[in-house]
This record gives sequence, structure tokens and C-alpha cells, in this order.
Amino acid sequence: LMGTFKKYFPNEELAKQYERKPEMIANRVYANRMGNGDEKSGDGWKYRGRGFLQITGKSNYTLLSKETGIDYLSKPELLLNEADAMISALWYWSNNNINRYADLDDLDSVSDLINIGRRTSRVGDANGYKHREELLNKYKKLFWLNQLKT
Repeated sequence: LMGTFKKYFPNEELAKQYERKPEMIANRVYANRMGNGDEKSGDGWKYRGRGFLQITGKSNYTLLSKETGIDYLSKPELLLNEADAMISALWYWSNNNINRYADLDDLDSVSDLINIGRRTSRVGDANGYKHREELLNKYKKLFWLNQLKT
């Protein structure tokens, strides 16, 4: 916890209190941001990342519900269903104009928008960036080779 969420767990004593308690961890880490209430509200756990792009935070669940007409706000577990996971991913991709950066082959901006919620000036700072870059390069090669064969 101290390595991943140093801001929220600055010392070992505090980290030990939350160790192996995912609901408590989510409520602390996501408290008072992204439209969530305080740690005791339970919003951090209730509106944790779900769906193919890991929609997170009460504000995203609220907008997703409003714009799709599906009540994800009171039934966030719906995003565990494949169809709803795809709906949320397409909604997030479209709402954040991510295609603009995908078309430019700007993996860093795509990653920033998905993982951080905004573009940053530092390249590769989004969670999982290196792995995503490796996968993208792998699949680009495969698609290129398949193009040559057809």
C-alpha cells in the first residue's frame, strides 16, 4: 500500500490497518474526489473501477447513467456484465474524445485520458503504460504481417 498509494498510506502503521481489506482501501483512496463522499460514505468501494476501461467515481457513474439511460448509479454491479462493460468503455472513449489521440498513434495521451483522466506532460506516467506499449507494438506487428499476407 505504501508503494502504490503512498499519498494515502504514508506510514507502515496506517498501512497495516488497511492491509488486505480492499473495501477499506478503496474507500480511503477514492474518498472526496471524482464526486465521491468521504471515506465513511462507502462511495470509494461502491464506485470503484468497473467495465472494460474501469469507470471510476460517482461522477462518472452519474454521467454514464444520465447519458445512457441505464441506472448504473444505483446498480454499479451492472458494469460487471460484458455488454454493460462495453457500453461504459464506448461511452468513456467517446466522451473523452480519445479517438483523436488514437488516430494520431499517441499512446501516451490515450493512456493518460483513460488512467489519469487528463493529459499530462510526462510520457509513460499512466498506470500500466509500459505493458500497454508492449501489447500495442506486438499487435501492430501481427496486423502488419497479416496485411502483407492478404
